[in-house]
Amino acid sequence: MKRVASDLNFIDLSGLLIFLIHSLLTVIGLLLLKTSVNLFEKFNFDNLTQLLNFKFALGLTFYLSAFVVSLIILNRYSLGVSVSIMMSLSIIMSVLFGYIFLNEKISIQIIVGLSLLLAGILTVYYGKN
Repeated sequence: MKRVASDLNFIDLSGLLIFLIHSLLTVIGLLLLKTSVNLFEKFNFDNLTQLLNFKFALGLTFYLSAFVVSLIILNRYSLGVSVSIMMSLSIIMSVLFGYIFLNEKISIQIIVGLSLLLAGILTVYYGKN
């Protein structure tokens, strides 16, 4: 089994960039899927082809692309570091995208939680240096 490097090197920003790309692909894909699944409320097998529209296919493409990027990340970094940064960034971006595109509310508790996630990301990210 190939040994995966556990040191994060974000000095050249390539490491940070790949995590941001993963989170953007994930959140954009989920946003597109969320806005296209309202058709599933009226689901029956007769109108299955109506559910598979362009927005749904595009969302699925973004989400599957994020999966491929996550495989690249997992190949570069240790599992614990990779997952903790990928998931935390995705949570932060999903809250921001929900606020911007879906008019979802952000409470003070959410702001505190996002701040703690960001502090955790920075701790994991720079903790080895």
